[in-house]
Amino acid sequence: MGMGKSLSMLTLTVHTLHEAVQFSEQRPPTPDPCTRQPLGATLIVTPLSTIDSWKWEINRHLLPNSLTVLTYHGSGKNQLSAEMEHAQVVLTTYETLAKAAQDSASVLNQYLWFRVILDEAHWIRNTATQQFAAVSRIQAQRRWCLTGTPVQNGLRDIFALTRFLRFRPFAAPQDIRRFVTGPLSHRDEQGLANLQLMMKVCSIRRVKADLNLPESRVSQVLVELSETERIQYEQIKERLLADLTQGTSKGAKTTSPIFVQGIRQLRRICEHGLSKSVSENDVLCTKTSPEVPKCEKCDARGCKGSVDRPVEIDCGHSICNRCLDTEGQLMGDVGIRISSCPICGSQDDDATFFLGDWNSGVAVSDEGECETTTVDSGFMSSKVRKVVDMLASLHKNGGVPPKSIVFSNWRGTLDAIQKGLEEQEIIFARIDGTSSIEQRREAIKTFQEDSSTLVMLLTLGTGSVGLNLTRASYVHIVEPHWNPMREEQAAARAHRIGQINPVTVYRYIVQNSIEERVLRMQRQKLHLAQLAGMREEFVAERKGMTDDVQGLRGLLDNCRLLED
Repeated sequence: MGMGKSLSMLTLTVHTLHEAVQFSEQRPPTPDPCTRQPLGATLIVTPLSTIDSWKWEINRHLLPNSLTVLTYHGSGKNQLSAEMEHAQVVLTTYETLAKAAQDSASVLNQYLWFRVILDEAHWIRNTATQQFAAVSRIQAQRRWCLTGTPVQNGLRDIFALTRFLRFRPFAAPQDIRRFVTGPLSHRDEQGLANLQLMMKVCSIRRVKADLNLPESRVSQVLVELSETERIQYEQIKERLLADLTQGTSKGAKTTSPIFVQGIRQLRRICEHGLSKSVSENDVLCTKTSPEVPKCEKCDARGCKGSVDRPVEIDCGHSICNRCLDTEGQLMGDVGIRISSCPICGSQDDDATFFLGDWNSGVAVSDEGECETTTVDSGFMSSKVRKVVDMLASLHKNGGVPPKSIVFSNWRGTLDAIQKGLEEQEIIFARIDGTSSIEQRREAIKTFQEDSSTLVMLLTLGTGSVGLNLTRASYVHIVEPHWNPMREEQAAARAHRIGQINPVTVYRYIVQNSIEERVLRMQRQKLHLAQLAGMREEFVAERKGMTDDVQGLRGLLDNCRLLED
């Protein structure tokens, strides 16, 4: 998160070039067709969004031609196989590696690499995903994980990394249970001590205090719904409370896509409201077409109104409850179930919501056809108005105006904010999931170099990692995310090496809404990260151990920690 991790790895790579050559010249004493050929290259696996950042770092910090760099990605990658043996650094993506894992003839799986580096290593935190299986198949003499947020949803995230690193005795599930999760499940202080010792031994930490960065502060901006918005919100909530009992009595899970859509409706009304024409009967309807959609995993259709009826989740695939629940991974340390799309592996964040506080969920209306809820043209929600007014006050005050980054989970919210900026005649750039690589490059260049471009609009999923946007002095997080580390990553786009101005982070929260529940969940997750010693506020001193264990016990009393 702008702390110099990539620069450290490039320095290490250059420093060990001679060792890499010696490694590549090794030959087994007897020929064995099953033995992989040593390759003296460093394989860097990164999300697609950061592959350009690595190229930029290499060009910025190293002399021309000091490293032979090969980018193994895209439609022409197969033509690069012959060049692999001459490369010193190979850049590829998690997606490319996952596809290569299904092909035994893939060039990435033919070598014993000198070193493999996982950038944004928390991408492999779910050991049931194709990404984790793919990186685990890579053979290498040396392994590194780079991440500013090793704990995303729970302590299991850390152990996915130790398994990849083959860091014994924390590489095998039975040893993890023996030394950490087992003692913790019995409220044993030794489990916490073992966890903290493990992190101290296997990790190199750099905190922002070490870098003498400018000050960063966080300010919470409270938003009050209008009377109309509050009425619509309460209608959804009351239906939610009334119908979950009926739904669960029929065997529906709170991770059912139908229930998830209701949760999403509550969140979206906090952001950009619902259409003024939406009726009470339609207010909980999910996105459908006249034809009942088919599950893209099992081809089942289900019945209209059924809890098993396939619906569209965040990534755009239509999945039924049965398939989504099968893919779910129980993360007991915060009492939630992480549901990943069985088609593309992306996590459906709203499907992780735990309804323990409400003891209820959402059922859909079974009357008539459901319509996609949309925002009326000309309508601006209370939250969008608050964000636009804040941006106008910051960037239209004369002199040399500062710059802002605006993050939202949804493109629809960015659309509404974009319209407000256009009305205020504030020039902006934008990156979301529909942006091509070239469009991303151009938007970043424009924001960083054009003094008249004052705002960058970003979706949290595409812009919270890998971007260097140090021209910004303000970061606006329009809605809270289930994963607080996403928000920390977002703020780090501005507050990082190269920043010369103080940074202010504004977090917009609707009062008396589901967003306050999200904040409570965030605090639980952050406390778990502190217990593991992976956040700056935590100092693992023996005298504070009792308080830490008491905090852990408090979590254990309210949820299942690391349940198998």
